Amino acid sequence: MAEAPEKPLQTLETTIQVFPNPTYGPFHITSSETIQKIEIKNMAGKTILTRQNPNSQIKVNLSGLSSGVYLLSVHTGKGVHLRKIFLD
Repeated sequence: MAEAPEKPLQTLETTIQVFPNPTYGPFHITSSETIQKIEIKNMAGKTILTRQNPNSQIKVNLSGLSSGVYLLSVHTGKGVHLRKIFLD
């Protein structure tokens, strides 16, 4: 008797989009899941911005901050998703 083929493992992934990136200040975050909270830190680990806004789209403006790389943490019901933000 032949064995039945295995079914592929199906996982649900969260899609996070950050645009435009690089940015001169304003940018958008969209998610396939509800965003519970975002945090933005500089490369030294200092928290620059925290926002709790249950939504699937958030607009952020980093105008006035120094150019460089920032770390964005997007918290959803499926975990924490990290992205780099390049500020020109």
